[in-house]
Amino acid sequence: GIGVAVTGDIQGKIMTDVQPMKMAAAEGLYDTTSSAPFSVLSIGSLDGSEATRIIEIPGLLSFLATGSFDGTVEGINDLQVTERAQAEKVAAQYGPQVAALVTADSYAPIIPVTYWTFRWMIGTGMAAMAIGAFALWALRGDVRRLTSKRWLWTSLAVILLPLLANSFGWIFTEMGRQP
Repeated sequence: GIGVAVTGDIQGKIMTDVQPMKMAAAEGLYDTTSSAPFSVLSIGSLDGSEATRIIEIPGLLSFLATGSFDGTVEGINDLQVTERAQAEKVAAQYGPQVAALVTADSYAPIIPVTYWTFRWMIGTGMAAMAIGAFALWALRGDVRRLTSKRWLWTSLAVILLPLLANSFGWIFTEMGRQP
C-alpha cells in the first residue's frame, strides 16, 4: 500500500512535467495557481468549461504536482495558449499537411472524465488499502473474528477494488492525453 502511494506520488510529479494538461484536467484547474488546492468534490458544467469546488484541501494539488505546498500549477486556459503557439510553429515549419494534423479547436481532454476517473482511481485504491489494514488489525490473534457473512462478502469485494483502481487509472491516463 505505501509503495503504491510513493510511486503514485512520483508519477504525479513526472506527469506534471511531461503532461501538464493532464494534471490540470485531473483537477479541473482552469487558471494557473500557486498553492493550488485539491478538490475532493467539485461540481462542473456539463461541457467541462468550469468547476465549482465544494470540498478542497489547500495546497495539496501543488504538493502532488511539484512537491511543494506553494508550487505553481499551470491551468488549462494558459496551457491552451501554449499548445496553440507550439502547433502554429510546427505548422509554419512543416507546411499545410502537418498543420491539419496539429491544429485543434481545443487541446484539453474531456475534463469531467479525467476529473472523476482520477478520483475513482485514488478512492478505490485507498478503500482496498483501508479494508486490508482493518482486516489485519481485526485478525490479530483470532481468525474467527472475520467469519461473518458481511466479512466474507467484503473479502470477495476487496479483491476487485485494485482491479477497479487500475482500470480507472488507465482510463484517466488515456483520456487525459486526448485533445
